Amino acid sequence: MDNKEKLQKIVNMYDNLNSFFDKIPDSIPDSIKGKIKNAILEDKELKQLVDDIRNQRPPRFLLIGNTGHGKSSLINGILGYYNAPVSDVMIGTKTNNKPYNIFDENGNTIYTILDSRGINESSTNENSEAEEALLKDIKSFTPDVAIYVHKASERAGMDSEIKFIKMASDKYKETNGQELPLIFVLTKCDELQPSSIKNPSEYNALKKYNINDAENYFTGIIKVNGLNPKNVVITSALMEYHNYSKEELDNMDLTGRKNLKPDFDGRYQIDKLQQLLFETINDAKAQMSAAASFRINTVLKSIAKKITHIFATIGGGIALEPLPIADIFILCALEAVLVMFIAFLAGRDLSFKAAGELALSFGGVYGIGFIFRKIAQEASKILNIFPGAGSAISATVAAAGIESVGNSAIAYYFKD
Repeated sequence: MDNKEKLQKIVNMYDNLNSFFDKIPDSIPDSIKGKIKNAILEDKELKQLVDDIRNQRPPRFLLIGNTGHGKSSLINGILGYYNAPVSDVMIGTKTNNKPYNIFDENGNTIYTILDSRGINESSTNENSEAEEALLKDIKSFTPDVAIYVHKASERAGMDSEIKFIKMASDKYKETNGQELPLIFVLTKCDELQPSSIKNPSEYNALKKYNINDAENYFTGIIKVNGLNPKNVVITSALMEYHNYSKEELDNMDLTGRKNLKPDFDGRYQIDKLQQLLFETINDAKAQMSAAASFRINTVLKSIAKKITHIFATIGGGIALEPLPIADIFILCALEAVLVMFIAFLAGRDLSFKAAGELALSFGGVYGIGFIFRKIAQEASKILNIFPGAGSAISATVAAAGIESVGNSAIAYYFKD
């Protein structure tokens, strides 16, 4: 099951909650099931998340930078496989700027990319015309993120290019009333000395020093020009395929390329770049599509945490009601259903019995939380200091126990 199918499965579950609850035995009364269903369907944030999944659109990335600085390799690195763009204009050319799409094997667009010509590759040396051309690209393409790409080993021209980006960014803000979503990427850090060391796990002290030095130098230029230094990341997108020529890779179908593992994977901080891209996209529908590509667990964990909070709130309400022994069985069943939900989000179909056993291993109301709950309840009855204190403490512990089970299930199913 691919990530888009996982997201669609969530939408289907949301639209058909009754069929999900049909799998649950009568351990949970219908009234409680109704409360859970209503709470899920009425939660505004959860509803918005589902709507964003329904209406997701491919994010638009504007690449800014000169030929040879690793733009095409960077896209391949983000995708995690070799990609041959299908377009009239390939990455790195300077003849005509046209957006092109990156497709999955089903023909769905993953990203739309516009490779803006390099600042020093304009047909004129006049910065004003180059700036105008870039602003024209930004205006017509309306990128979700503009990505400035520069080779880590080259410092020549970096300062003037950042000044240029700053001017373009200021004009964009004047015109649109908002900041240009901008990320600065230093590429090919594997070429920094010692350049013979390509595997990030083997980077020695000198290599790490040179990487930090390049990043600090670049960040300093960003700061001086009044741009956000937090949006800087230094990367390597190096992936090598020893048994295939570029021509053979280009002619291979997409499924073949996706299934082809690189003989050497020297990518460095691509995961940090992916997270930065995800956080920088402002449009929730585009962000959802990006999540399906490389940050699916971020979305799934967000939904799982929201569901956990809903269950904990309902569990706390049950504990407030004077049900001497029966409530503990309902709370235990509630935890089992919560684990079923979280497993479902992770693409696993878990039976009620198996979910209950897993919840037991996580503790919560099943474990020591129940003991503390009963002690607190009885203690407040004996002391009789505050009317209802026992129920309040009981509700707090019950909710905390369910929250703990939910968080444990999230950590179990969504390992980073």
